[in-house]
Amino acid sequence: MLGQEPMGGEIQEIKAQVPQSELLRYSIDLRSITSGTASFEMEFDHYSSISGKTADEVIKAAQAQKEEN
Repeated sequence: MLGQEPMGGEIQEIKAQVPQSELLRYSIDLRSITSGTASFEMEFDHYSSISGKTADEVIKAAQAQKEEN
């Protein structure tokens, strides 16, 4: 989370950097926890290195796709 700013009334703007893979269900979850009153915007910021389990999953998925083709 990078910050939070009041937008007027009870509305808050929250700025954060989140891995794109974690945003796949974000709109569904956000609507659910706010009874459909919240909205969000995404904007690409940067690429970042990955390691560990995440890297292993990406490599495995790429190899599986390569084998399919």
